[in-house]
Amino acid sequence: VEFDIKLPYSIPSDGITHLVAVKTSDMPASYYHYLVPKMESEAFLIAKVTGWEELNLLPGKANIFYEGTYVGETMLNAALLTDTMELALGRDNGITVTRTKLPDKERNKALGSDIEKTVTYELKMKNNKSNTLKIVVEDHIPVSQNEDIKVEMKDKGSSEYNDKTGLLKWSTSINSKENKTLTFTYSITYNKDLPLSCLLYTSPSPR
Repeated sequence: VEFDIKLPYSIPSDGITHLVAVKTSDMPASYYHYLVPKMESEAFLIAKVTGWEELNLLPGKANIFYEGTYVGETMLNAALLTDTMELALGRDNGITVTRTKLPDKERNKALGSDIEKTVTYELKMKNNKSNTLKIVVEDHIPVSQNEDIKVEMKDKGSSEYNDKTGLLKWSTSINSKENKTLTFTYSITYNKDLPLSCLLYTSPSPR
């Protein structure tokens, strides 16, 4: 790759490394907010950039600035990118989210010594910004790794649910100043003679 630097520069002979601009390009981008309420109460702003293939990007470290403010750095490797490049632009407290576990419901199964516990989570979000925002929300339910415990999705709401990983994903929008609530419910069935903490069940973390 050859860069033809058309801008004139005067670089002093002072023994200090100086950064110069090689090329400036504008690329189309769309934005959405990514929320993982189990891990963070704030959203992350993500930019989806297209048209980057024409820039002849070299592998290496990239500094990210948003609205003139440095937000962090990332590693770029064009060989691993898809048609759309996603860049995280840091936290955005313009959206707040709370994750609340509602009281569990328990009942004894008609046969045997099993107990069924029903668990419901409520995700409440508020858009404090003056415009409508696209959001992606991720959560998950446990995935059983023990034959003595059964986990069943009862109500996935409007989410996309992956029964292999337990991941729930909502892709939606939230209007300015709007409050939006998402819920999901699952059940856990286990032997009442064993404490639930002994019946190990795990679930993958969101990305």
